[in-house]
Amino acid sequence: MKLIGSLTSPFVRKIRILLAEENIPYEFLLDDVWGTDSNVAQYNPLGQVPCLIFDSGYTLYDSSVIEDYLEEITPLHAPYNSTARLEVKKWAALTGGLTEAAIKIRMEQLRPADKQMQSWIDRQQLKIDRGLVVLEEQLTHHLWCANNAYSVADVAVVCFLNWLDFRLPEIDWRNAHPNLVKLSDYLNAQAAYSETLPRLA
Repeated sequence: MKLIGSLTSPFVRKIRILLAEENIPYEFLLDDVWGTDSNVAQYNPLGQVPCLIFDSGYTLYDSSVIEDYLEEITPLHAPYNSTARLEVKKWAALTGGLTEAAIKIRMEQLRPADKQMQSWIDRQQLKIDRGLVVLEEQLTHHLWCANNAYSVADVAVVCFLNWLDFRLPEIDWRNAHPNLVKLSDYLNAQAAYSETLPRLA
């Protein structure tokens, strides 16, 4: 099994953490989707990572689809109960949306200053601000994001928070969200997390 991805993508990191925690061996293939020599479009016509390639040549893409597959073969991060599973999916979906908003800010900031649309950045920032408040409140009375049990929702949250630290350090989420800080610091002490912190190649 091979995983195509980057060292910076929060979506790739999420899958790397799940694979590590589920003790599933794989080969990690680095690919810069923005580079002229990127090969990822061979496996995902959207040109996005992560992509999971099976020995048979069959491929899966989109981190949420890969998550579902991993939970089917080694169910460690999602409950069997359908209601509880929906709770996990809800919080993971929120965090996925927040991650997308953060990436949109980053992409806009990479444009020339006179071409950037501040109203677009502000719109994405508002999503992030609201989402951080909701996540913080959820963790006020719970150790974990969903069902008071560790799940892929917690993986997604920490990947999002650490990507903010990496790419958008001007967003000071730590100051007003002590419960999120506690979750991030606790999980980042685990090898699956510390060994996959976002970094440049």
